[in-house]
Amino acid sequence: MAIKALLLLVCTALLGAVSAFVGTALPSVVRAPSSLYMAQCIFPGGKKAEGKPGEALKAVVAKAKYDAPYGCEEGKCGSCEHKVGGKKVRLCIGKVPPGNGPHTFTQ
Repeated sequence: MAIKALLLLVCTALLGAVSAFVGTALPSVVRAPSSLYMAQCIFPGGKKAEGKPGEALKAVVAKAKYDAPYGCEEGKCGSCEHKVGGKKVRLCIGKVPPGNGPHTFTQ
């Protein structure tokens, strides 16, 4: 038990020394224009819109002017369930999949 305590103490001291040497500030990340991070989403009827991966699908559906078959709008009833990339997703609570697409949604 004493060895574990000593090892923990040494590791803590080393981490403190490293953070003092390196500092806590991390370099800022430069990102490309946001258009490179947009994913094309295609809904039934050829309705299209772009959204950022992780963005609420409900917002992208609205941008596409797709008349989604919403029921409860809470993800409970499943009336708005579509398939994209072989996976089921509910438009009312789902997120835009990762990648730039195109992501084709089918009923």
